[in-house]
Amino acid sequence: MATTINADTSDGLKLTADTSGTIDLQSAGTTIATVNSTGIAMASGKTLTSDAPSFSARLTSGQSVVATTFVKILMNVETWDTNSDYDTSLSRFTPTVAGYYQFNANAFISCPPTGRVFLLLFKNGVLKKYGGGLGTQVNGGITYNVVAQLDANGSSDYFEFFIYQEGGANQTINPDPTLTWWDGFLARAT
Repeated sequence: MATTINADTSDGLKLTADTSGTIDLQSAGTTIATVNSTGIAMASGKTLTSDAPSFSARLTSGQSVVATTFVKILMNVETWDTNSDYDTSLSRFTPTVAGYYQFNANAFISCPPTGRVFLLLFKNGVLKKYGGGLGTQVNGGITYNVVAQLDANGSSDYFEFFIYQEGGANQTINPDPTLTWWDGFLARAT
């Protein structure tokens, strides 16, 4: 026997008490976890997650930015990927946990372009957020960044980062991992 806390689908929260010193956590009468003096034991097939999904990726070599063209930034090396949601072959993040994600990206161009440059966040192939513009001068070049929060359904939504230069000569993105990178994390699950 155990004290039972059940989130019942018809009667709401139900509590059944005893003196065993064990607590069963249930959803609709099915035990999800048991808590006792030795810790928390998850029921078969159930998991307890302590870390929100997150990733960080970077370039391995310089990448050309062609003026007036949307260019996908090929972040093809993971620094980390806690939930195996980042695909290095596609430079794409497809989260498997539904919720709101925060994305941060930075790109460094050594030779300052003549036109504005934008970093763009696409969701499912559609532009959702952008940042950049005139950028910030750093170490003889210009750095561009974007920070955005977007929702994901946890099954089929995917995210990609692109760069766009309004005009002028083609440029090259510097692959230094301290200057050019992309990361994201689950800010709030839904």
